[in-house]
Amino acid sequence: MLGRARDRLTTALLAAAGAGLALTGVLQGWMEALSGSYWANASVVALGVLAGALPVIGLHRLLGRPGIGVVALLVMLVGNPLSGVASAPELLPVGWLGQLLPPGATGTALRGTAFFDGAGAGEALLVLLCWAAVGLVLALVPRKGSTVSRGGRLTRENGNPVAEPLSRPA
Repeated sequence: MLGRARDRLTTALLAAAGAGLALTGVLQGWMEALSGSYWANASVVALGVLAGALPVIGLHRLLGRPGIGVVALLVMLVGNPLSGVASAPELLPVGWLGQLLPPGATGTALRGTAFFDGAGAGEALLVLLCWAAVGLVLALVPRKGSTVSRGGRLTRENGNPVAEPLSRPA
């Protein structure tokens, strides 16, 4: 398990870059489902992955395990059905927030870059950047009552954080 925020953020960045390259390679190169610039499409997919991953990391750091569930509920159970990716967001009732969640914004941005030379992708890219930025800020906010311990683990005595070394002399 990745314990430090820096390690989690680095892993999310590398995973997003890899996912963007791999998914776009399959969708555009093998299945020929996408057209346009490979690098633009891969960047949109990577940003979409980051917009989903960074809030998970941030809310997990802030709320613990329930933070993972909050993002999963919001993105997967609410965002996917309201995204309009399977058809078109214009076919959804007015006022639905599907385009303000990462699945809808990723689909719209990818549709714009793949088929319309980037037209109409600006607002969706801004939404994805906002989700990623909020997740990054939440991941970097120090936890209340925690101290940084180098070479040890953090424990609590009488409610106060105390750093212990990893190994104790015998």
